[in-house]
Amino acid sequence: MSASGKDNATGAERRRGTHLDTPTSFARRGVMAPAGLWERGSEASGISLPSGRSFALSEAAAPPKPDRAPKALTISPSGETNLSARFGAAPLEKSANSVSKLPEKPETLGPQDKCGWLSRPGEITGRQIDEKLIGREIARDQWIDGQTRARQLREQSEDIARRLEGQGITMRQDREITMVGLVTGLAERSTDFRNCNLIPQMQSRNMHDMMKHVRFVFDTTRPGQLRMLVVSGGWVPLEDYREYHRAHCRRISKMAALPALRAAGVEALYYNVENTIQRGDDGRVMLNLHSHILIRSSRRLGKKKWRAFMDRLRLHFPKGYVHDSPIREPAEVVKYVFKPSEFKALSDGELAELFWQMHGRPAEETGKDRGEGPLKFFHPLGSMRRFRQSLKAERRKLVLVPTQDDRWVWRMTEKKEPKPVEASSAPPQKNMLLAITSPSPRFGPKMEPVLVVQDYTGDLEAVIRQANIEDRAAFARILFNRPRKPDQARRDSASMKHTTTTTVPNHAGPEAWKLYPPPDRAGQSLPGGMLQ
Repeated sequence: MSASGKDNATGAERRRGTHLDTPTSFARRGVMAPAGLWERGSEASGISLPSGRSFALSEAAAPPKPDRAPKALTISPSGETNLSARFGAAPLEKSANSVSKLPEKPETLGPQDKCGWLSRPGEITGRQIDEKLIGREIARDQWIDGQTRARQLREQSEDIARRLEGQGITMRQDREITMVGLVTGLAERSTDFRNCNLIPQMQSRNMHDMMKHVRFVFDTTRPGQLRMLVVSGGWVPLEDYREYHRAHCRRISKMAALPALRAAGVEALYYNVENTIQRGDDGRVMLNLHSHILIRSSRRLGKKKWRAFMDRLRLHFPKGYVHDSPIREPAEVVKYVFKPSEFKALSDGELAELFWQMHGRPAEETGKDRGEGPLKFFHPLGSMRRFRQSLKAERRKLVLVPTQDDRWVWRMTEKKEPKPVEASSAPPQKNMLLAITSPSPRFGPKMEPVLVVQDYTGDLEAVIRQANIEDRAAFARILFNRPRKPDQARRDSASMKHTTTTTVPNHAGPEAWKLYPPPDRAGQSLPGGMLQ
């Protein structure tokens, strides 16, 4: 390159900040790291398998980093600035909330993305995950908080399921499932609910799946590139919710394909549909339909250009209410679908109507060849959607695991499908192992794998023998009994509390639906003026 070319490149880097060209993380506790940061399994822990086979990882530990570097300014798409750690910076101390040391080289970038989030994490096996997580202990107060939330979800789920079943809707699968700790042997009956987002346990499970992939986006995107849009669908009547929901999702999908987004270097990555419930003055049930959209900008736009970009987006939505803000945590964009506490304001018949609006009515009621399909509430878009599709095609899943220096990094591992249950006239087999979960602190602060067992008789050893997992069980028990110090496990949860983000101007209120009739069948626009 000529001297002038170098000068030009240096000037461009100076204008946008050289740290934006290096891989950093937006996570609170960890960053993306390349392969090669693992301790050597059994050599590091002094553990060998009961069968005599050694357990070793071939990758070497990372070299130490230099002392903490000064901070540099990052620039958001709208021109705002904030402080973030410069490439190569090390934390002042090792803690759950500190920023971890960054790798010297980025992960291999995907062919479609040079911004970093389509990085392909290194592979890890199930045994290596066990080595990393089994016996790891979280703080006891954190575990107690988790147990309290889990108990509340179970109680709410049972109550809502009973109300819907009283209206003739089947909400449970006809099988007995028990969760059993592989090491402790502690067991807990688990109701096999229908996958419906009205059931808090199922809603929480669906949000957890999306939370993992949105967290991956955060950890592999440079600071200042992510922002959040809040889009309102307005207050809609319960009996027309299905039409409004589908029209709302079509508008967001069309927004993601607007040429204005590509021209501004902006990509929509994810959104989910959220609802709050109130009654209008006339007693009619109204739902506040809105979405939080995760977007990523690959270039810096000044305030003037960003304002013009937002004005263009407002023209796309009939209500004209589109608000943008910085985003710092995945929980700000992965939120509730419905708040279980608000179902108390509904009669059982109104709750059943909400179910049919969500899942569609059967063919015998619609008079069509087939019934209406269920509504979708969680929507990956763009490169995030393509990445999820690639994982599914390759039968891979993402996992977070700790390194030797107490950082949490992403890895990919083989995804094992649950064991299918064959239909047969013969009585079901007792103690049938359906799946083994990743180690988690389900029955205590220490993490252990959990067995998902059908028709459990209380005999853990019978389950282990029948599934032929004696070696894994023995190895897990050795790992579980290793002395470890408590730490803060890297586990994010989606918030089901009331959001403080404004979604509809207060003066509109639940009666605003009268100004905006339901969308037409083609899902075009809703009439009405701009809400300022």
